[in-house]
Amino acid sequence: MAKSAQNLAQSIYSSLADRAAKLPDPRDYYRGRRAEVLAVPDDVLMFCRRSPTELGRRASVHHRFVLAVPLSGEVDTIVDRRTHHLSPGRAMLVFPYQFHAYRPTRDAQLPSPLRWLFITFVVDHEQPLAPLRDQTLHLTETDLSDLTDMLDDWQRSAQRMANVQLRLASLLSHLAARRPRRSRKHQRTLTVAPDPDLIERIAHLVYEHLDEPVPVEWLADELAMSPSALRQRMRRACGMSVSAYVRRVKMLRAMKLLRSTDTSITDIAYACGYSSVYAFSRSFSQSVGTSPRAYRTQPT
Repeated sequence: MAKSAQNLAQSIYSSLADRAAKLPDPRDYYRGRRAEVLAVPDDVLMFCRRSPTELGRRASVHHRFVLAVPLSGEVDTIVDRRTHHLSPGRAMLVFPYQFHAYRPTRDAQLPSPLRWLFITFVVDHEQPLAPLRDQTLHLTETDLSDLTDMLDDWQRSAQRMANVQLRLASLLSHLAARRPRRSRKHQRTLTVAPDPDLIERIAHLVYEHLDEPVPVEWLADELAMSPSALRQRMRRACGMSVSAYVRRVKMLRAMKLLRSTDTSITDIAYACGYSSVYAFSRSFSQSVGTSPRAYRTQPT
């Protein structure tokens, strides 16, 4: 046994020596190759959903990335009105402030128990992850092995968080490298500079005035800045416009009222700050992908 291990080590060293011998001499011994900016996840959280009830069907929008990895069970992931069918072997990366929800795939037989792995995190640089936006990702055996090692590190000790970060960064980098790069014309480039204080203040004002129109000019006045400065800071903070953020918050409120109350659609429209049910229905359909009436009657 010991001799076999020794032979294996010798074989590995021999292979390394052959490869090293083929390296060319550097032109400059004080300049190396620079890597592209790496998206290193921070503030990582890992958890599992074990049933459709735990998974939930309420739409959400927030500031974190969400890597959804189905391990058992088929569930549709709705991201910004688009439905992505996810099953074992596939995954989805939801970007910050994307409108997302989950629902069981129609006619699919959910196994018992359901197992979905979620990894949420933040990054300082989103650009390296741009190829993964709005994409269904196909996982290889290597990807699954990386996830297994990541879970082992997560469960063993908090002191292994550096390993988790590096493994997750490597996995995301490999997934992005396998995606075809978009042309500059179609690529959505977001230079995000986190500004949690601004987002918190805007969210507070929006929630306090959900039953009223919330124009950009009024928000800017309340925040003691010009409308143009607010637009620029909001775009840098979360990659979306002020009006789009306000609309999403109102739609989340409307979806909750449609599913959890018997309030009429007209009254819900007024409760969300719309002057008419027509304007509300049009905005809801554009944001959610279906009419308020159809959403209310969908099976939960």
